[in-house]
Amino acid sequence: MGTDQIDVSTYAPGFKMAINGTELKLEVAYSILNLKIEQELNKTNSFSFEVQDEFNAGRFTWLETDLFHIANTVSISIGYTHHLVKFLEGKIKSVNGSFNTGCAPTFTVEGMDKAYDFLITPSETAVFKEKHDSDTVREIARLADLKSEVDATSAVVGVKTKAGGKSYLEFLQRLAKDNNYEFYLGGRRIHFRKRKYDAPVATLTWGKDLIRFEPQLNTTSAITEVIVRGWDASAKKPIVGHAKAGSETVQEGGKRTSSQVAQSLFGDVVKVITDQPVHSQDQATKLAQSELENASNNLLQATVDIVGMPQLTPGRCVKIDGFGALFSGKYYIIKATHSLSADGYRTTLTTQRNAL
Repeated sequence: MGTDQIDVSTYAPGFKMAINGTELKLEVAYSILNLKIEQELNKTNSFSFEVQDEFNAGRFTWLETDLFHIANTVSISIGYTHHLVKFLEGKIKSVNGSFNTGCAPTFTVEGMDKAYDFLITPSETAVFKEKHDSDTVREIARLADLKSEVDATSAVVGVKTKAGGKSYLEFLQRLAKDNNYEFYLGGRRIHFRKRKYDAPVATLTWGKDLIRFEPQLNTTSAITEVIVRGWDASAKKPIVGHAKAGSETVQEGGKRTSSQVAQSLFGDVVKVITDQPVHSQDQATKLAQSELENASNNLLQATVDIVGMPQLTPGRCVKIDGFGALFSGKYYIIKATHSLSADGYRTTLTTQRNAL
C-alpha cells in the first residue's frame, strides 16, 4: 500500500469527552492541554485534565461556564481517531487554578469514578449474614449502582461486618484479602476475582515498543511460609492455616516462585499472624495464602512507558522481551496511567512478576 493510501487518522491520538451527557464542542476540546486517567487494582479510578483559558473583558472564557463545576459528570474515551476506548464515567471533585504573569491562565480539573462517592465515603455499620463473600460484593455493587462480575467464593460466612465510620472501599479491600482475590472498576462494573495470569495481551520489546523500562528486583520482603493462628470459641480448639513455599499462583511455567527463591537463598523465612480474627480453617488458610501471594508479588516490580495502548489495563498481562533471562518475561499490570498531551498518547504501567 502506498503512503497516499494510508488513512493517517487511524494512527492519530485522540479523545472524546462528554460533560453531563453532552459532548464537548471542538473549541473547548482544543483548549484541553493534557488529559490523564489512572486505573489501579483495589482502588477507584481517577482522571485529571488541564484547560488553557482566556481572560477577556473581565471574564474567563471557560472557567466561568457551567462546564467544569464540582459534581458534574464526565465521560472520557481515549485512543486513536478511529478507535476510541471508553475508560470511565466520573464526577468532578476539584478545580485548581494556575495564574502567572506573562502566561496564559490555566486550571486543572480532577475527579473520580462515579462509584467514588459511595465507595469512599465513611458510612454506618452494615452487617452481612450467612452469605458467600462473592454475594456480599454483588450487594455492594448494587448499592453503588454498579454491575458486577464476580468469581464465586467457596464458603458461606456467618457474619461479615463493615464497621461504622469505615468506607465500603476499605470493606472491599478486606474481602479481597480474606479470599486472596482482587477487585477493580471498569465499564461501570466491579470486578472481584482471583488473580488470573492469562496470556499476554501485548509483547513489548526493547528497541521497538518500549520508551522506558525500569525493573526492580527485591528479596527483602520475601517469605517461605505463612502461618495464621486463631481460636474456635465454639469448638474450643485452635485454628491454624498454612501457606507453604511454591503454593503461589503460577505466573510463568518453568520458573521458581518468590518463596522458592527465598528458600534457596535464606532457608526458612516464616511469617506468623496472630492478630487477625479468623473463624474457620478455610478462612485461616485463605488468609495465609493471601499473605504469601502478596509477598511473592513484590519480588519483581517494573515501571513501563510505551506509546499509548488502550487495551493495557489492570488485571492483564504483558510480555517484556530483550532484557535477558533475569528481566524478560511475563508481567502483571496492577496500575495503568493513560495520558494524552502535545507529546502524544502514552501509557505508563506499574507491573509485578512473582517468579524468576
